[in-house]
Amino acid sequence: MEVTYDSPEGEALLIDWARSVIDDSPSLTPHGPGSYRLRVHARGRDMEWRELAPSEPGEEHLIQIWPAPPADEVIHKLEDLIVKIIP
Repeated sequence: MEVTYDSPEGEALLIDWARSVIDDSPSLTPHGPGSYRLRVHARGRDMEWRELAPSEPGEEHLIQIWPAPPADEVIHKLEDLIVKIIP
């Protein structure tokens, strides 16, 4: 998924599910205030449902951000798993 992110203060950091700043995360907006494009990749989301209590987290994320003018949302792909339905 790719979206426009406006950073009026020029400061954006990663936070965890408990809303705590992730200590070793760099600023996501190194070019300061302005408009950015934000692309998020997630992998392993389709595998978690197969186990009731997975032993290790199976989900991985890649976040990319760069200065860019505002643009419409783009969805590149919605699932990991490729499923073929054979009639």
